[in-house]
Formats: sequence, structure tokens, C-alpha cells
Amino acid sequence: MAKLQRYKEALKSYDRALSLKQSDPLIWLNLGNVLGKLQQYVHAIGAYDKTIALGANEPLIWYNRGNALTKLGRYEEAVQSYDRLLIAQRGASHKLSRMTRKVGMGGAMLYTSWNAIKMLWLPTIGPKNCTAGKTRYLE
Repeated sequence: MAKLQRYKEALKSYDRALSLKQSDPLIWLNLGNVLGKLQQYVHAIGAYDKTIALGANEPLIWYNRGNALTKLGRYEEAVQSYDRLLIAQRGASHKLSRMTRKVGMGGAMLYTSWNAIKMLWLPTIGPKNCTAGKTRYLE
């Protein structure tokens, strides 16, 4: 449903899936992605947090969480999510930390963090319709 951009129907499907299996991080992740597409960013962040609480640590979770936080203007939290993305992507966070310390806080930090992500992470996995193992994620 989400792939066909029928997000409201997809939302109902994920709600049904969660009623059957609340401990599946993939359901929570995809629910967060659908909520993000519906511009329900606070709820999307909650779904990503639940995904993380269930033990998932895929870079795409942190990427989408950071994007939702950015949409809400919560830039410092977004930078933290992007930093966790780079940690999940095998230890590149030290490069991000060096880059962000140079520019301070707020929008400049977010801009620099985004540039670090573009350089260090996006070329390796790509942000749209990423596949990690057998699991297909929606951005």
C-alpha cells in the first residue's frame, strides 16, 4: 500500500499488523515511514523510537528519525539521530563530530551534519527504497 502511495490504507494495515505482533521492529519502522509521509512527524518519531527500543539499529531508522525531527525544527535532536546513523554505519561518527564542533549549534550544525551524511553514508546505501538484507525499507 505504501509503495502505491496509499498511505492512509497502509496506516490501517500496519495498525492491524501491530495488533497481531507488537514486538516486530519492521512493522514499527514501516509505520513510522508511513506516518512521516502523512506529515505526522511526532507520531513517526514515536514509531522509530519503538523500533529502536525493540533492538533495531539500522542506519535508515536513524536517518528517517533525523528527518522527522528536522521537519519539526528540533535540530539538535536531529543531529543526534544523524550522529547515531553514522555510528550504526560502522564508526564514522568521529568525522561528523569533528565537522559539527567547528560550526556550533542550530541550523549550521544541522547543515554540516547533513553534508557529512551525504559524504559518508548516502553513497553506501542511498536514502530511497533502501534494501538491507531481505528487508525493504521505505524512506
